[in-house]
Amino acid sequence: MKIDMYVLGLLKFKKDEFVFSNKELDKIKNKIGEEGLRQQEQISMSKPQKSHGWSVYHLQSHVILPKKDIKLKSVKLGYYHHRVIVWFSLSSEGSFSELRKIRDEFKKEADKLIEQYVQRKINALVHENEISDDGKVEFFYTYPLIAIKDSKKNRKKVKFPFSEQTTSMCFDIIEPSALGFSVRRHVVRISIPGTIIYFQKKINESLKRDLLNAIYQHCLYQWKLRDQHQKNRKTEHPLDEEILTRLWMHMIEKMGGRPIDVYTLQLSNTALILAILAIILALLTKLVEAVVTQPFF
Repeated sequence: MKIDMYVLGLLKFKKDEFVFSNKELDKIKNKIGEEGLRQQEQISMSKPQKSHGWSVYHLQSHVILPKKDIKLKSVKLGYYHHRVIVWFSLSSEGSFSELRKIRDEFKKEADKLIEQYVQRKINALVHENEISDDGKVEFFYTYPLIAIKDSKKNRKKVKFPFSEQTTSMCFDIIEPSALGFSVRRHVVRISIPGTIIYFQKKINESLKRDLLNAIYQHCLYQWKLRDQHQKNRKTEHPLDEEILTRLWMHMIEKMGGRPIDVYTLQLSNTALILAILAIILALLTKLVEAVVTQPFF
């Protein structure tokens, strides 16, 4: 079972409208990388690889201690301004029932990494008067997106309605192919601990992008905006079902998750198969007629 777990982080500054200058961003990115290399701690970082604004740090993955049946291939931390993404690339021989433990353990690891290598480093620069006090990170919000390559043999044969697909908000997302008609269907499950997408065929990068941005826009930003109205803005208030429902509605309406689209795809595929069979049957009929009417001399 191949698992890619993306823990998305959104920083909460002392002044919510604060924007770092390019010079301040360079200081932060260098601080994260240089401090990680200097310190003799459990986890060290390689020099950052810049990618369209992001600075990506490759972490030593052998330090994190997963369970015996989990292989941790790589850990990457990406930082840009107020966004942080920790990406765990995993493989597991375990069952889907163990996924909750995997999610919880690596979510805690990601929170530690963000606190240690992003929040602390930014706040150290504030303390050193290298960046404005308005840029102090008071808190950060995190939410995981988990992509799992699902094979049919992994699926439990549980009769409806008591199945994994009815334990939370669950629906199919249709991904258009390059030829213009939909051929890929991915199962998405949304819950307060995280969103999971199960796929059998490869997920297009554009769909991953839309999923990541949907979680930022309709979950993490909404979570942060809600907390602006709370009295104690430094305290985390748990993610609630109202925000989760907004994320679900966005994916349903805007990302190919409407039931009508799924049913239309099923009808289109059936019609296509019938059309192909009709063509084959017509060709066979013509071939038989040609053979029968062919003279023997």
